[in-house]
Amino acid sequence: MPTLVTLRCPACGAPLQANEKKCAYCGSVVLIGQPAELALPAVAQAQNLAGQMRERLALNPYDGDAYYQLGLATFTLGRYDQAENAFEQAQRYLPGSAVVHYFKGLAMLLSKEDDILGIADFRLHAIERELETARELDPHLHVTDAYLDFLRGLQLRNQEKYRQAIVPLQAAANALPDLAVIFKVLAACYFQIGDLAQAIASAKRAFELRPTDADLAYMLGVAHARLEQFNEMEYYARRVALLRGDSTQWEQVIREFNGHFD
Repeated sequence: MPTLVTLRCPACGAPLQANEKKCAYCGSVVLIGQPAELALPAVAQAQNLAGQMRERLALNPYDGDAYYQLGLATFTLGRYDQAENAFEQAQRYLPGSAVVHYFKGLAMLLSKEDDILGIADFRLHAIERELETARELDPHLHVTDAYLDFLRGLQLRNQEKYRQAIVPLQAAANALPDLAVIFKVLAACYFQIGDLAQAIASAKRAFELRPTDADLAYMLGVAHARLEQFNEMEYYARRVALLRGDSTQWEQVIREFNGHFD
């Protein structure tokens, strides 16, 4: 697979080759999720890198590479709104970069991770444009395909086409097995069509990846309640109550699972 000419070491800017785990120029550790497609600074480096890039931008506010590397650093730290803004500036001063469009689209998506079931269509279309632009600029950026499948599944779910949504969502889940939000949306779709077994399986996988997501615990509790699996229902009621901040209220959560709200 040809390399991306825009793929550079986030510490020194030197070019990276496929499968490199360490920059040959400065020795910095980099993480490449797919050959020549992703390069992120290690978490331990990201905080320092963000500070360094802000210093560079204070001296030269038109430095597109500094915005790009700031975006990588804040993305690594999970500050997706900041990363989106940095990549947007990088697009202004470093146009034509496939990875800038890719990471901007991903930052836009992950910034809505906590409210993925409420994400609006206009936001989905904006993310889709970024990822499609990235693929157009570099046809070898195959990692975009799975995220585009996820976006199609989300769009179909928003249109209440739950069965149709499952197909692209499952394809995305197979390609990105560690992205919890895909399994969360899958679980919601299975729940809507009454396939509680598959809803539970998908929600459990998502909950393994995001054990502080109260919505997932709640979804699991309701599914087990409908199946009259009382031990499991109580387990998730206790988890929901704990995640809400009051572990003593688990019996109230059970009443909610069964449609009784005080």
